[in-house]
Amino acid sequence: VACGARLVAELRELVAREEHAGLRTISFVGHSLGGLLARYAVGFGFDAAAKTVFGLEPLHYISVATPHFGNNDTYLNDINKEDAVTPCLRWIACVPVIGKFPACLFHLFEPCVVHACLRRCGDELFLRDAPPPVIVRMGTPGDEVPFVAGLASFRERTCYGNIRGDHLVAWENATIRRKCDLPQVDRKAAPWGVVSVEISAPSPGGEAPEPVTAAPDVTSADAASEGEGKQASKATCPRREPLIAALAALGWRRIDVKTKANPGACLSCDCLAIMPHDTILLQFPHKDPSFQAVSESVSDLINASIAKF
Repeated sequence: VACGARLVAELRELVAREEHAGLRTISFVGHSLGGLLARYAVGFGFDAAAKTVFGLEPLHYISVATPHFGNNDTYLNDINKEDAVTPCLRWIACVPVIGKFPACLFHLFEPCVVHACLRRCGDELFLRDAPPPVIVRMGTPGDEVPFVAGLASFRERTCYGNIRGDHLVAWENATIRRKCDLPQVDRKAAPWGVVSVEISAPSPGGEAPEPVTAAPDVTSADAASEGEGKQASKATCPRREPLIAALAALGWRRIDVKTKANPGACLSCDCLAIMPHDTILLQFPHKDPSFQAVSESVSDLINASIAKF
């Protein structure tokens, strides 16, 4: 909340500057937590009467590996099937034989560790802040702050998610899906970069429409798993099902990507950027084709939105 409030203040100050008087449209590109902060700012900057955000026409909202539903702390169930669980915790808890032991440790100590490290932000990510949690409010139509209505006002909405290797944000969380609704893709065989694009139109009835897959590059190589993904219609986490339904109903371009780990980031003293979740943040020249493909995809979408406007 504090970071979001600061972003709201900075945006208001920015658009009020005299040298920015000619601005007509506004778009957001947010990575990870930045995608949530952008949604928070949109809610407070949205004018329902004028259909503007901070006085400008909302054009394109783009999130990259954003935990739209926060982080699921259900560690003692079948963690491999739970929606929106932090992937690195899922990986450890799924270790054969001893997996339940770290799951119990997570259950006991993770709330204290998260609060000690991330403070209020950590409580908000795990939906432990004062009820109703701010992430729940941001996905609830009709809230006193028009978070959902503001997001719906954008001409286009796009979300990117890593299909494999993201240690912080689950694929379904980043792409606003249920785990059971993920496309059947052979994650190991999938090429680096953009793997598939799925487009769903806004739903007038308020229910999530069926997605339309646009030219995926890879299909599932596992015949036994085909047809299983779309059978269930509810998330495994009841707290997140209303959020998924409300946000999915807005209509999205979902872009599934596969980015490489980047061991070379150690040379820049940026150890976090080693992992696929953070390679998009690299500031120095980067020649990896998967990074270039994702960054070019984002910039192409923004340019196309501006050109259409």
